[in-house]
Amino acid sequence: LLLAASLDVNAFDFNWSSLGWTDSDLHEHFTNVDGSGVEVTVEVSGATRRLQDRTPRLNNGLFELEPNFGHKYEEILVKFSFSEPVTVSGFDVFDIDSGAGGGSNFQDEVVITAAGGSLLPNGVTFGSNVRQASQERYDSRGSSVPDKDPRGQLTFSFDNQPITEFTIVY
Repeated sequence: LLLAASLDVNAFDFNWSSLGWTDSDLHEHFTNVDGSGVEVTVEVSGATRRLQDRTPRLNNGLFELEPNFGHKYEEILVKFSFSEPVTVSGFDVFDIDSGAGGGSNFQDEVVITAAGGSLLPNGVTFGSNVRQASQERYDSRGSSVPDKDPRGQLTFSFDNQPITEFTIVY
């Protein structure tokens, strides 16, 4: 799972490349992001023991998670919290796909929710390999795609009402 290189927020530009991330850390706190005075906390939780390859980490400017789940009920949560309400535009999630063979059988699923405002994302677009399963849940249509292939991409916003946090469940 790869997350956007940058995040367009009403008060600032959240850019992974300029902020950084320590490989394998599950929590980072950023202060005065882009000179805005806004603090952002990013937390990774859930089945974190299943993360491999020193993830979470930054990979070519993208936030990368490499879980190897033991069963379909395991999940990783990535929560973004803001010190004041913000709007979010055009957040990208890549590599939503599925596969079978070679000892691996999986189907990616992503759930997106927020707090402090609109609870569901708006302006959602997704590639041909992704389908909307419910208002907040998106999953693979059943084929494998390369990591940054637009067919496995989901883009969403929370720009119709300010929020104080949003969570991506993978």
